[in-house]
Amino acid sequence: MKKKICFMITDAVSFNVLCRGQLEYIKRELDADVTLICGGDNDEIHKLKGRGVGKVCIFPFERKPSLLKDFYCLFALFLFFCWNRFDLVVYSTPKAMLLGSLSSAFSFQKKRVALVRGRVYENFSGIKRYVFLFFDRIAFRFSHEVVFISSSLMASYIDEGVADSRCARVLAKGSSNGVDIDRFVPARENCGPFRVVTVGRLCVDKGVVQLDKIVRGVKAKNPAIEFEFVGKIEDARSSEIVERLLEIDGVTHFENDPCVEQVFQRADLHLFLSNREGFGNVALEAAACGVPTLGLDVVGVRDSISQGVSGMRFDVDDVSGIINEIIRASGDREAYRQQYSGARCWAMENFSQIVVWSAYVDFYADLLGYK
Repeated sequence: MKKKICFMITDAVSFNVLCRGQLEYIKRELDADVTLICGGDNDEIHKLKGRGVGKVCIFPFERKPSLLKDFYCLFALFLFFCWNRFDLVVYSTPKAMLLGSLSSAFSFQKKRVALVRGRVYENFSGIKRYVFLFFDRIAFRFSHEVVFISSSLMASYIDEGVADSRCARVLAKGSSNGVDIDRFVPARENCGPFRVVTVGRLCVDKGVVQLDKIVRGVKAKNPAIEFEFVGKIEDARSSEIVERLLEIDGVTHFENDPCVEQVFQRADLHLFLSNREGFGNVALEAAACGVPTLGLDVVGVRDSISQGVSGMRFDVDDVSGIINEIIRASGDREAYRQQYSGARCWAMENFSQIVVWSAYVDFYADLLGYK
């Protein structure tokens, strides 16, 4: 009889983006019956069903706290798990992790795993931070295993006494889905103005304030350097910052680019200014394209940038250091690229999708009693 695995995530878009290709690989390698639980909009749910991974069950997850709606969803999940037995339940993203851990534990599911991709409250303080930490403690307490997608993320949880080191682990070198090394490949040659790119959401937590200072500082020293931002603007303050930056010659912004590999292929340098991260997969994509990354030395980012190999990490407040490094890189782009010629090899050896996916398959196989 096939083993039954249930994966739970708050929004279908996370299955489609964060688990692209991985769910199919797990199903094939483990020859398991897979059930996917999530919420989300109809387009993403339709896309998820179209992948043919397994049965898709829709539940009314709310991203923001809502006592009544969350309790209703918890009760619905509990009833579902009472009627449906699984050999393994894996829950991820904050709301699904909390409700999934409680409902699967109260219904006595065999094996329960929390997959921690990051924490939105990394920069919170006071009572708000304490509440979120409390929710994570509950989720971990009702889980048999807790998997973190980076070592620095796991260390921060253990240091704060939220996670127990006895049941916490990182698979392989980290990352939740690895990097597609066939898609992200170096460009044959780079010509034209020196170009710096940033890929990802544009908001305060993701470094838009530092980005503003860096662009202006670099432009003051070398106006010929170009900047390209690719990502959704998250809030009014960030929108104002980006709009002002777009008034500067050589600065462009695209809301979305489905061919993100081409963004890196036409870049000389990648800026990764996130102030909080579970694991910075975008830095791996840049490395696979042979493009060095300049990022901040914070949780999640320090695991995805190998210092001196795939790029450089800077203190959060060291804006001038980043500006000077960009100017130095632009002085001799070929020599700078050669300095980080081992970036793609490092990404392939440690984070290619087959390496990361295999680590997850081995872990799940062990829990399911295959080994």
